[in-house]
Amino acid sequence: LHCGVINKNGTTSRDETNVAIKTARVEREVSLTFQESDFTWLIFFNRPVSVECFRGVKDPNAPPLPPGVVDSTVQSLFELHVVDYDIDPLIVRAALSNNCTSGLNALYCAGGQPRRQTHLGDLLRSHSDIYPAHPEIRYEFPSGSFLQDTVANHALIHFDWKPRSMREDTAILRSRTDINLSRDPKEGRSTEMLAYALPHHADSIQQAVGSSNSETGFCSEGLHGRACLIRGNKWVMKEDLGGHPSFVAIRPPHHDIIPSLADAISSDIHFSLPDYFMAGAGDTYFSGKMLAKLGRIIVIASELRGLSATPDSDSFDIDDPSECELKRIVEASKNASLPSDEVMTAAIARLRSAVEVWLNGTA
Repeated sequence: LHCGVINKNGTTSRDETNVAIKTARVEREVSLTFQESDFTWLIFFNRPVSVECFRGVKDPNAPPLPPGVVDSTVQSLFELHVVDYDIDPLIVRAALSNNCTSGLNALYCAGGQPRRQTHLGDLLRSHSDIYPAHPEIRYEFPSGSFLQDTVANHALIHFDWKPRSMREDTAILRSRTDINLSRDPKEGRSTEMLAYALPHHADSIQQAVGSSNSETGFCSEGLHGRACLIRGNKWVMKEDLGGHPSFVAIRPPHHDIIPSLADAISSDIHFSLPDYFMAGAGDTYFSGKMLAKLGRIIVIASELRGLSATPDSDSFDIDDPSECELKRIVEASKNASLPSDEVMTAAIARLRSAVEVWLNGTA
């Protein structure tokens, strides 16, 4: 497929060799490998199309870029145009199948060696027809209240991806009868979609009727951890509710840091949200963070006040390290200068008014 040229003004034309731009007929997919990034992309179409390609013009005198660095001096380096005039709806899906095709990407390639990922390419092809439409999420709690029943301490989270088929959508939307919707077993076409699951997703996914929810064996590292491709149209995840909810941590602060906490609380407890927010002019994001800050200050102050109110007792076993530490925590809290009842009441009132503004726009 001979590509044309993307001109500086954004128009397209033939290149200087005066070779005519040729179109190619694509039945199912196009594989694109870019030398600059060393990425290979698979482009899937719901029906046969005709395509043309165009490349951006580069400065021939520009010095070569380091491996893996993309040239950003031109607005567009490559364009793929669909040029047929079929009135049927066109659905296009794209997937990155290899980020180290030739070993040129210094960020993703190990030792300058290419990575063969034919398994991933075949996996993407087999699931390319199925895509999510209007996903829904719902929660299922056990009967009874987990606040009263210690046995009912988990809930189910249902992710219904509402998958659809590109080929079936094409036939239905245009009432086409010439599209073969039967699935040839030799094609290996799957009726389940692919989605990345983070470790905490994969660990809690349960079996579901009509959804295999099985691992594919392909994983990649990301900002949020190792993510793995999962087959399935409905995810059902079992989540441990962890017993009664609490704003206080399982263990109190170490006795050494209680004086520093008390010193910070003595000034932070007077924190107020800005006047413009209290007038209803704040956004929901940053104001929510400020509300959380004031709430945490009140919770920490309440915890220290509760520790300081612990009755004196000689029942602590000094030979037990945990009880010895607890005694030191109580003593440190009693010796700390903590907010008074009046200061705490005022802080809670400010928080209540600010929450009302956040919810209703007015206190």
